[in-house]
Amino acid sequence: MRTEEHKTPAHYGSLTGRVKVRLAKDTDEDREILKSLVIGDGGFRATGLLWESISPYWLFVELDGEVSGCVQVCFSKPLARVEFLCIKESIYHRVKAIMVRDLLVAACATLKTFGAEAVMGSIPFELKNYKKMLKNHGCVVVNAGNLIMKSLTEELY
Repeated sequence: MRTEEHKTPAHYGSLTGRVKVRLAKDTDEDREILKSLVIGDGGFRATGLLWESISPYWLFVELDGEVSGCVQVCFSKPLARVEFLCIKESIYHRVKAIMVRDLLVAACATLKTFGAEAVMGSIPFELKNYKKMLKNHGCVVVNAGNLIMKSLTEELY
C-alpha cells in the first residue's frame, strides 16, 4: 500500500531547472533507488538479482534533487535499446510527461554518442497511450511479442 499522496499541478509550480537527468552511479544508495523503482514502481517481477554494477547502464531523472525515475540504456551498434522506463507513481502525469521526454532524449543522445544508428525498446501492451506518443514522435512499430527473461546466475540448460 502506497503512503505517498498524489500531488497536484499547483504543488509543482514551474519546473524550469528543477528536472535533471543524470547517470546512475555504482553506490549503495543509487542501487537501492534503482531496485525500488524497477521492482516497486515499474512492477518488474524478478527475484535474486544482485543490482551490483548499474553504471553506465541506467539514467536517473531527478525532481529537486530527488530521484523520481529511471531508464536503462543498452549500448550496441548499429541498433541500441532503451528499456525499463520507470517513473514514481506519485508524480503528477504532466510532470511524468516532462520526465519521460527528458529521459528519452538523454538516452537517445547517449546512445548516438556511442555510435548507435537507431534505438529500439519494448512497451507493455497496457501502455497504449505511451506507444501512441512515441509513434507521434517518429517511432515505428517493428514487431510485437513478449518480453522474456532467463537468469544467467543459474545453470543455462
